[in-house]
Amino acid sequence: MEKIGLLRLPYQILIYEISKYLELEDFLNYTSTCKYLNDNKEKADIWKKLLYSYSKENILFVENEETPFNKYKTLKTLTHDYNQCIISHDKTHWAEKDDEKVLIDVWWLQIVSKFNYVPDGKYIPEFQVKFAKRTFGLDLITFNARVLEVPIEYNDKEDDIQQNQSSQENNESQQLQESDGKQSLQEIDENQENNEMDPNEEESINKIEIMATQNKFNRRILQKYRNNEWCIIECPEIIVDRSKIDSSQSKISVELEIKDTSGIWKKGISFKGMRLRKVED
Repeated sequence: MEKIGLLRLPYQILIYEISKYLELEDFLNYTSTCKYLNDNKEKADIWKKLLYSYSKENILFVENEETPFNKYKTLKTLTHDYNQCIISHDKTHWAEKDDEKVLIDVWWLQIVSKFNYVPDGKYIPEFQVKFAKRTFGLDLITFNARVLEVPIEYNDKEDDIQQNQSSQENNESQQLQESDGKQSLQEIDENQENNEMDPNEEESINKIEIMATQNKFNRRILQKYRNNEWCIIECPEIIVDRSKIDSSQSKISVELEIKDTSGIWKKGISFKGMRLRKVED
């Protein structure tokens, strides 16, 4: 069959060159115009360009992924930096410095982030924090992880659910590789841009806690980290398994949280982000 229109252009231009000059939304619109472009979108140079926005540390986090597309997909779904998290009293009690959030002082310390596109598997929750050499009121800080079953009919402020999504789809991350990849990436972007909500606002929603893990500090543990250096604090392993839910009625969400609401003022912590490290079976 004779190629028509854009498809007359060489493969190099269609897949590699054009993508260099497009933003993500425009690129996904472009590749959705025909099956040939959609089937080859993972090879485009745009994924390399999008990786430039991530730190070297996070790029190392996905070094085992083979292609730029897979690196970007993993970073997009399994890592959140501080501006993708909900930070209580963010505007009044935290300062932004370079690529981190620095606590000025606060009574209610709570940082929450929700991961709505996590593939099935085992994960170690990780929190990127730094404790000052002199801290106040942080002896009881906790690092928490929860795997939740959420009713699918609920229109979460952070997750505009696709009404036409197949109820039989078991792995939501595969949306990035199918013909509806455009919608999936746009949804993730929208999810990460709307972070000005109360972390406790949704407690009335009929969510089911599938599992929860916690790393609870005390004065002795905190003392080991009071060195003004960045560190990774881990929670015990969590498991995401959609085979145990009715995917036509509910979905899986992973919620990570840093919390200390003991009744004293706190200072001496900086925060970069949270992520889920995949653990091989």
